Amino acid sequence: MLGLERGGTCRGVAMRLPAPLALDELHLLWRREMVVNSYRPRWVKLDADGRELVGLTFVVRRDHPQYAGKLSPAEQVEVLASATGAFGSSLDYLERTRVALVSHGIADPYLERLAASVAARRGAGAVK
Repeated sequence: MLGLERGGTCRGVAMRLPAPLALDELHLLWRREMVVNSYRPRWVKLDADGRELVGLTFVVRRDHPQYAGKLSPAEQVEVLASATGAFGSSLDYLERTRVALVSHGIADPYLERLAASVAARRGAGAVK
């Protein structure tokens, strides 16, 4: 799982929920993200091309037993290359995240390095 750490800023994509669907969508989101209580939900200020909005995000709990933020880069690559959960593989999740950001014009150097390292580890060559 890729999660936000407390502090700093990030560049990403915010999804606006249509009012008639918001409650149902938020219930689904809550069930998926809060299943093992590894996040703290936070309302945050967003800068949307100069407009200030408020959005919901999930910040990783560093005190949670599944917190993996202290893994070395080599350990991160190993986990991403091999781990699978109820919703699919960690590698698929990394790739879907990376591609979604790129499709919105955001190339995250950290995710690009991770994806390239995992591809090399798996013998798949460079990430496209």
